[in-house]
Amino acid sequence: IPPRKFWVLPLILFGGCLCTGNVGPSAGDTWVYRLSGNTWTKMNPPVSPPPREEHNMAYDSANTMVVLFGGYDPPSGTLFNDLWVYSFTTNTWTQIFPAVSPPARGIAGMEYDPANQLLVLYGGATMTGSLYDVWTLKLQAAGAANPVPLITSLSPVTTSAGGPSFTLTLTGANFVSNSVVQWNGVARSTTYVRSTQLQA
Repeated sequence: IPPRKFWVLPLILFGGCLCTGNVGPSAGDTWVYRLSGNTWTKMNPPVSPPPREEHNMAYDSANTMVVLFGGYDPPSGTLFNDLWVYSFTTNTWTQIFPAVSPPARGIAGMEYDPANQLLVLYGGATMTGSLYDVWTLKLQAAGAANPVPLITSLSPVTTSAGGPSFTLTLTGANFVSNSVVQWNGVARSTTYVRSTQLQA
């Protein structure tokens, strides 16, 4: 019988409460723990979710991504319902914008179901009480068709015809690294900044 290979994945930590006596700011840093060397490493990705605590994280083994949902930031009073994925191999956080999202919450339960390749979210707490709902999420598989982009704003919003060249910043959602901005049907040189911003 050939020997079996076991892969030990690193532990991913994000955020939490930098508390003394249950009072303190929320953290927004990303750390990786490797059992093989018994070491913690601060990752410093270029983009990160806003600082928070009481959020949920689970590992999606089909897409090899850590998934983060929701949480609470006591200093600002913000209760989140945003969705982020983290790739350890590229050290990148990317915000995902599903068509429908659960209401904002903290301290929910979230697990990954490998048999059905989906995440299951249960319950949690809001500013006014507890939740008892169940939500599922199946991430788009790597290599699948690109998500539909959404543009929410342009900067600048106006310019003079025939004027000097300028940089156009597009803000929105679901941009990917090979997204291309078109101006009057002509592709322009495009810089991918993050999943929510392009420049051309």
